[in-house]
Amino acid sequence: MNKLDRFLTQVGGRFSTLTLKEGSTNKDYCAQFIGASPQYVTFNDVSTGLDRKVSRKRIVYARVGNARYRAR
Repeated sequence: MNKLDRFLTQVGGRFSTLTLKEGSTNKDYCAQFIGASPQYVTFNDVSTGLDRKVSRKRIVYARVGNARYRAR
């Protein structure tokens, strides 16, 4: 189990701040994690109410309370 999997298991279903790489910039989301596969993470974008499926490679940073994940 890698670092991102441990983080998602620990915080599954809770609201988080999620930063994704979009082109040459980063974008922040208020997210509620729904699920994960070996290549993708699915979350609910709280501000729009839409479910989004993104590549794990796009995740830069995520935080829920004291739990944090930062990509290398």
